[in-house]
Amino acid sequence: MLLCQFVVLLVSLLATSQAATPAKSITDLFQISVDSTVGENCARYGTDRLQQSLNDALTLCNEAIDGMNDYINSNRGSATLLEARRLINAYFRNPPVADRPTLLSNYQKVANWITSGGPVNNGQNPNKPWLFCSDSWLLRKSMSDQAFDKNGQPVTNGNGSPSLISDNPNYVAAQQKETNAQDGDQAYPYWSSVLNTYVFDVAHGPSATDGYCTAPGNKGATNHEGMFSVVTICPQSFTGVGIRSVTATPIAKSQIKRGTPPAGAQPLGAVLPEATTLFHELFHLVLGFQTTLPDDGIEEYGTSEMLQIIRVDAAQNPETYIAVATAYDYTLNAGQDSKGNRIEFFSGYATQG
Repeated sequence: MLLCQFVVLLVSLLATSQAATPAKSITDLFQISVDSTVGENCARYGTDRLQQSLNDALTLCNEAIDGMNDYINSNRGSATLLEARRLINAYFRNPPVADRPTLLSNYQKVANWITSGGPVNNGQNPNKPWLFCSDSWLLRKSMSDQAFDKNGQPVTNGNGSPSLISDNPNYVAAQQKETNAQDGDQAYPYWSSVLNTYVFDVAHGPSATDGYCTAPGNKGATNHEGMFSVVTICPQSFTGVGIRSVTATPIAKSQIKRGTPPAGAQPLGAVLPEATTLFHELFHLVLGFQTTLPDDGIEEYGTSEMLQIIRVDAAQNPETYIAVATAYDYTLNAGQDSKGNRIEFFSGYATQG
């Protein structure tokens, strides 16, 4: 009896210790420029704000880990076991027992990287990743432009004439690969004078300076280019919304009808904090694309879409992990009504009772 009590106490202490481990400094984890003369710099936001997003991402991640553990172990001592079941079954599409440890592991790997750092891209890249606060680290070029080398110098042929990007078979192959990945949409070479490398992507506007962040709906992106890994947080992601700074305005569960959101219902997307963009990109950064992109290569961001995708895609859709973590954060911390009912978002909308 005493030995059992000791083991339980030890496990509890270990879990508490892990949850209490703080995030590393954002500048320890990422290469970040706060030089206002550099286009992609984060001077406008500052490292303190980025650190808060990292801290908030860790909070959400640890809470999701607790919920997943309760769900997997059917922890009847948990006050929120039923809420965790409803939430996880809804977003991860009733995952079978064999799949549940992988969902938990994905959260744990992201949390461990936030607290300890280490290789990224599923362990393939030991180099410190970059964090940019706009897409201006890339400038669109043409295949007929003169190529630059890894030192940022113009490339010439043996006779001194310019060597074009299209003269390099590796660049031609990379362009074709990205064009195919974009269902035939023309891919272009984008030059990074920060990394001295080319990234191939579709055009995001008429100007060579139009990048991924040009579209208002684009919040962030991750690139793995050789031994460079980059996270871009778009300016429109800096919303100033903190964890639970948006008050939940729930309706009764009975008002939720499948496929028909009731008037005045508050969607989960309306309460997402600023940190969720970085949190989302950390799944791509740490785990790599092989396990963080649905099989068709199309990520889902809308709540209704996430609640309808097939199970295998839900497990590989980063925004699903972010949705579950944010929803569970409200369940844990947003209080209870007079009957003990907590805030839930398993339906995609704030409910209580």
